[in-house]
Amino acid sequence: MYTTEFYETLLSASSKEEIFRICFNLAKKLFNPDAGRVYLFNETRDFLVNRFKYGQSYNIDGDDKISSSQFKSIIVRTAIENSFQIIEDTSKDRRVEKRIMQKFNIKSIIAIPIEIMGITQGTITFDFKKKLNFDESKFDELITFIKTASLIIERVELIKKVTTLDNQMKEELEKMSLKLEQANEKLLISGRMSALGQLASGVAHEIKNPLAVIKMLIDTLDNEEDKGNKFKDDIKVIKSEIIRLEDIVNHFLNFARPKKIQKTDENINDLITEVVDFLKIKFQNIDVKLDLYTAIKNILIDRNQMKQVFINILLNAIEACKNINSPVIEINTSIISRPEGRYIKIVVLDNGKGIQEDIIDRIFEPFTTTRDDGLGLGLSITYRIIADHGGNIVAMNRLTGGAKFDITFPEKTSMIN
Repeated sequence: MYTTEFYETLLSASSKEEIFRICFNLAKKLFNPDAGRVYLFNETRDFLVNRFKYGQSYNIDGDDKISSSQFKSIIVRTAIENSFQIIEDTSKDRRVEKRIMQKFNIKSIIAIPIEIMGITQGTITFDFKKKLNFDESKFDELITFIKTASLIIERVELIKKVTTLDNQMKEELEKMSLKLEQANEKLLISGRMSALGQLASGVAHEIKNPLAVIKMLIDTLDNEEDKGNKFKDDIKVIKSEIIRLEDIVNHFLNFARPKKIQKTDENINDLITEVVDFLKIKFQNIDVKLDLYTAIKNILIDRNQMKQVFINILLNAIEACKNINSPVIEINTSIISRPEGRYIKIVVLDNGKGIQEDIIDRIFEPFTTTRDDGLGLGLSITYRIIADHGGNIVAMNRLTGGAKFDITFPEKTSMIN
């Protein structure tokens, strides 16, 4: 009769509220009720909760939440028994409370159970202030339509679940893709470090041997009594440059042959404080701010190597703050939670020149530097030490100016020996 146009509208509905409204609109066409109400069970099914109201706004039972044990309520009884109720004259029918019907001037009621996915989920009621002129064929039409509406709700719920799962899968895939990208990046850096380490070791040894001979001969010349004073200053310069070359060679060897980790029970905050105190002469006019989370637990780390990490990062920050008005370096520690566990996080920030865009993606690769007197090994060694401790380090530029280094270690650090 009326249902064709309503079915077309129903098929395009995307929410329970919209679907039940269409049901009420059809009932309005068929029987002209004054109000419609939808009650659905809560999760524990101990209450029926009024979720939607249509037409005149009132609540026959006097409450938007009805206990499932209140069996005298036609709303509860319809849902519990999973059978429809047709009350053509509320003044003569014992299935309703006459006092409530009289209060709201309800002459007739139709109550229909709502079944979704094979389970009764609640009741939809239609209230009449005039006596219902019941028509069985129209009622069958309404019942069939509401059953179809329940199937549409099933479809809407399934689409929501699929969409949610799809979004969750997308998020997981994005996370996995990011982790894979990070792992590939680490592998790439590790491979480059290994190859360069072997090269550095060979070069360093090739340089070290003749350098030792040169130094020995210069020392011999310096100790000879009959040498002329005119070479004294030149010899000092040569000796100074030899010492510098030895220092460079030692840096190469330290990079090529990392020391074995000697783990001890240490507190990150204490190490940071110790390093800051050690570098206090270098800070000069820099404002150093510490915000260290006191509840951080001790972890197993190599004390000397970890001190070297903080020294390297802070020396870079000090260098970046040269010729900056009101230079500031901040060091913060905290605990963060991730799905795989808790992590200690160390953040080092400065308001210096920042990291050049052309090197920021390879800042932890060996020999990456912008300093004329730098070797570009400090941050490479830092990266390797942190990785060997099961941690991670990320460098970035700050929007407000300067650089930021984020370091994370598992709270229960497991180290590679």
